[in-house]
Amino acid sequence: MEFEGRLVRLAVAPDLVAEFLERVSANVTGSRQEPQNLTFGLARSPEEEADGQAIFYLWEEFKGEGAFAHHHGTAHFQAFRTWLEGQQQAGQIAVRRLVTRPLLRD
Repeated sequence: MEFEGRLVRLAVAPDLVAEFLERVSANVTGSRQEPQNLTFGLARSPEEEADGQAIFYLWEEFKGEGAFAHHHGTAHFQAFRTWLEGQQQAGQIAVRRLVTRPLLRD
């Protein structure tokens, strides 16, 4: 079985953290209900927050061919993506995505 993951680093402006958490929580909840989702988590990294930005990491992992394509077409992802892109354009959030291939699984 094919597995694919994403590690996403998000640097969020301090005044946007509460709204970010609300929006990302809806995406996390919806994503965890997808049949091909293995894990979808959110973490905060206080050690990296010296420059004033709040740093978050999303880790998502799906199984099977087409799982990410399906995920990217869901309403919860599209709603979060639209909001996130607007915040990126406004300079309120910086995003770095890394495609990963999980190696050690249960």
